[in-house]
Amino acid sequence: MEPIQIKIGEESYPVIEEAAKFDTSIFSSVYTKAKELINTYLETLQAGKPKNNIIGFVGDRGSGKTSCMLSVKEALIKGEKEWGAGTRFLEIEMIDPSFFEEDCNILELILAKFFVWFKEQTLKEELGGKNTRIGRYYWKRSN
Repeated sequence: MEPIQIKIGEESYPVIEEAAKFDTSIFSSVYTKAKELINTYLETLQAGKPKNNIIGFVGDRGSGKTSCMLSVKEALIKGEKEWGAGTRFLEIEMIDPSFFEEDCNILELILAKFFVWFKEQTLKEELGGKNTRIGRYYWKRSN
């Protein structure tokens, strides 16, 4: 295990680890279990019998849940070896829990994120491959 480094002033920020360092991380057992669950799910999906499509990261406040989830997300998006090899994963922005209200639920937020992604891809194709972000905090390029 590598020595733990704490940067003054950044103690409460998430740390995104590279997949190459997962084996020596303090969270190595969490990464191993996440990889196992993701690959098992992908196998059941290919077999046409998907089940257990939710992976929970559980722990006390400040225990590293966000850091682990973001690190796993990066490994999946980058297509790291042994992390869903050959599978393309769609990345949506993280959902801030403060958006949850009595009249808004997680499903609505996820569908909205997927819709924004779809619109961005459509607009990108229309503009000949140029990256354009749309949505709540982004601008839309006009012709």
